[in-house]
Amino acid sequence: MVKLLAVPIHLDALYLPKAKYVTGPMADFTRLPYFDAELGRDINPETPYLSEAILSSRFKTSSCA
Repeated sequence: MVKLLAVPIHLDALYLPKAKYVTGPMADFTRLPYFDAELGRDINPETPYLSEAILSSRFKTSSCA
């Protein structure tokens, strides 16, 4: 007797059959405030938890290569 468990999921993906240049991330989530339990302190406590604080500036080149 075969027992199966079907779990419904929704997946959004973009398949690119050839290599293409795409845009980089629109937000840098590492700039949001959070508590690092390993260090035992808050990280970025002076930054407001708002999308404006983490969005990339338009037409600004990224330091990531």
